[in-house]
Amino acid sequence: MLLAGVIPGRVTEFPTDDVALPVPHMGWNGVKLTKPNEVFQVLENQHVYFVHSFHASPAENNADWVAATCNYGKDFVAAVNKYVSNVGAAKLTAFPQRSLASVAQFST
Repeated sequence: MLLAGVIPGRVTEFPTDDVALPVPHMGWNGVKLTKPNEVFQVLENQHVYFVHSFHASPAENNADWVAATCNYGKDFVAAVNKYVSNVGAAKLTAFPQRSLASVAQFST
């Protein structure tokens, strides 16, 4: 399966059986970069706000795309980034209106 028809991987719903981790996931999470990344480096050790019920899981077949993860019971993909032939793509999955301070650094 391809995420957005491009990125290998699966999107699944967060489990709803753990009362300590309500779904939808709404709240602040720390971002963990999975590899050196100049696009997302400003988010290292920052907290961003998420509002979502579904997530992409980091896996071997999408490791070259995954730029950052967060944890909500298990790791999920928080950002993707890949350069192919001098063309780059990047996406942060956090809720930008609530994460304004972190996202402002990212977008400058």
